[in-house]
Amino acid sequence: MKTNLNTKITEITNTRITTLHPKDTIEKAKAIFDRIKKNILPVVVGNEFRGVLIKQDFQAVNKANKFIVKTGGKMVDISQLRVEDFYKSHEIKVLGTESLILEALEFFVTHRQYYIPVLDNNIFIGLVTPFDVFKYILDAEQHK
Repeated sequence: MKTNLNTKITEITNTRITTLHPKDTIEKAKAIFDRIKKNILPVVVGNEFRGVLIKQDFQAVNKANKFIVKTGGKMVDISQLRVEDFYKSHEIKVLGTESLILEALEFFVTHRQYYIPVLDNNIFIGLVTPFDVFKYILDAEQHK
């Protein structure tokens, strides 16, 4: 099989992705991060993409493995803060389902974002990572 970088990105999109809702607690998000061993979770309402929660965005809480922080001289339990208090929405670059694998490669170089949310009219379809692109290329080269 010849490597065809003009193949639609949906051919390599990982669609089995755990997602969060903006109203989920960070305690729930941390438990999911710990369980799935990933560093990013898409935030959706229904199937509509809202943004992503990146593990390092609340790393201080995660590192301490507790949800008690000192703020204003008081110890405060932040376990019930919501994903909406931490997730990124406006800075996230995405690609549509009609995009090509070549565009994904260009995306990784241009945006220096290590994941690509794939959307169909703002409906979350899945994620593509550099690993997915590399695997596609290697599989194609090995089956020539």
